[in-house]
Amino acid sequence: MVAQEMTTIRGRGPILVSIVALAALLRPAPAVADGGGYKFRGSFARLDGSTAAGLLHATIGGSGSSMVVRARGLGDSASLSLLLREAGAGDTAVVTFTSNVRGRATLRFRSVPRTARDLPLSFDPRGKRIVISAAGGDRLEVEVPDDSDTPPPGGDDPPPGGGTPPPGATCTPVDTGDVFLVPEVGAGTAKVRFRRDGGCTRDFRVEADDVAPGSYDVCVGDVAVGSLEAVDNGGEITGEIELDDESGERPFPTDLSDPLGQRIEVREAATTSCTGALVFSFASFPEDRGEGAGQAGATCTPVDTGDVFLVREAGVGKAKARFRRQADCERDFRLAADDVPLGLYDVCIGGVAFGSFAAVDSGGDIEGELELDNQPDQPGERPFPAELSDPLGKEIEVRRSAPTPCAGTLLFSFASFPDDSGGS
Repeated sequence: MVAQEMTTIRGRGPILVSIVALAALLRPAPAVADGGGYKFRGSFARLDGSTAAGLLHATIGGSGSSMVVRARGLGDSASLSLLLREAGAGDTAVVTFTSNVRGRATLRFRSVPRTARDLPLSFDPRGKRIVISAAGGDRLEVEVPDDSDTPPPGGDDPPPGGGTPPPGATCTPVDTGDVFLVPEVGAGTAKVRFRRDGGCTRDFRVEADDVAPGSYDVCVGDVAVGSLEAVDNGGEITGEIELDDESGERPFPTDLSDPLGQRIEVREAATTSCTGALVFSFASFPEDRGEGAGQAGATCTPVDTGDVFLVREAGVGKAKARFRRQADCERDFRLAADDVPLGLYDVCIGGVAFGSFAAVDSGGDIEGELELDNQPDQPGERPFPAELSDPLGKEIEVRRSAPTPCAGTLLFSFASFPDDSGGS
C-alpha cells in the first residue's frame, strides 16, 4: 500500500524549512534542452546494519522525467517512508508505503503518470539524499548528484537502436501483469511483464529469483533482447532486466517488436546469444492486434455468474470462478485458488489457455488468482484479450503448469457457465 503525501519534517538543526526553501525543494523536476538529459543510477547505503538493499534510477529530460526506487530486505509488511533530505533544510516525507510479504518494495515516479500505480514526480531529486525510513530510524540512503556531478556516460547508456515512438503514434494500451515463467531446469522462479500505453510507450521487465548466480540471456521469439546478472543481494539471489522508454532503465529499442504472441525464454548465457541451456520459458502473452476490447457501440446481454466453485479432480484445496459482462460488452473473468500446493497453474477454458498464475504463501494462506478485465485498474489485473471468447458454455479447468499450456495434471474443473448468445 502506498500513500502519497508531502510533509516537511523538522531537520536535525533548530531551524524549520522556510517557505522559500520548501518551494525550491519541491519544485517539479525540470525538463532539459533538446539533445541533453540527466541520468543517474545508484545503490542505497545501509544505515541500520541490516541486510536491506536498494537501487535508484532517475532520468530527467524534455520528453518526460522519472525516478524508480527498488528495495529489498525491508522486513515483511513493514511501514516505511521515502524522504527527501537536503543540507541545511528539513526532511520532506514524499510518500508512505508498506513492503510486501517478502520485504520488497518498488516505487515508480513519473512527471506524467501512465498508470494508476505511478506516483507523480512533483519534486526534483538532484542534489538531495533519498532516504527510506522506518519508525525505528533511517534504513537506506542514496545521494543524487547535481548536474555538475553527473557521472560521465557509461554502461547505462541506451543501446544502439533505442528511441521513442514516432510523434503522434497511438496504440491500444496493454498491461499483462506479472506472469510467471515455467521452470525448465534448475531452481528458482522468473516472472515477466509487458506494458504499453496509448502513446505506444513500452515497458518490458523480466525478473529472476533464487536462481544460480551468473549471467542469463532473455530471448523473445528467438531474438536476444538483453541479459540479466543474478547476484547475491543480502542473502537472496536476484537479477532483472527492464526495457523502458521512460525510465532510468534501458530504452526499448525501436527495432524490437512487442513481445505479444511470441515465446519468451530465459537461458544460461553462452558465446552465441540464446543458445545456452533453457532455464525458464513462457509460450506467449496473448496476441494483440490493437483492436481494443470490442467495437464501438457494441451491446451485450449483461451477465454475472457469481462465484462458482469448481470440482476438485486431484490434490487438495479449492478453486472458484466468476464471469461478468456489462451491457457495453466490457468483460471481467476471475479464477481464485486457495489451500493448494505452491507452484504454477494454467487456467484453461474450452481447451484454450487463458493465462497462468502462481500460488504463493501470503502470510500463512496459500493462494493465487488470475483476473482478466477489459479495464484493469487494480494490482494484478490483466487485460482481457479481444481474441479470447466469453467463457460461457465452455469447460473451465485448472491444471498444473507444463511446458505445453493446458497439458498438465487436471486439478479442478467446471462443466460450464450457462451458455449465452450475448448479442453484439
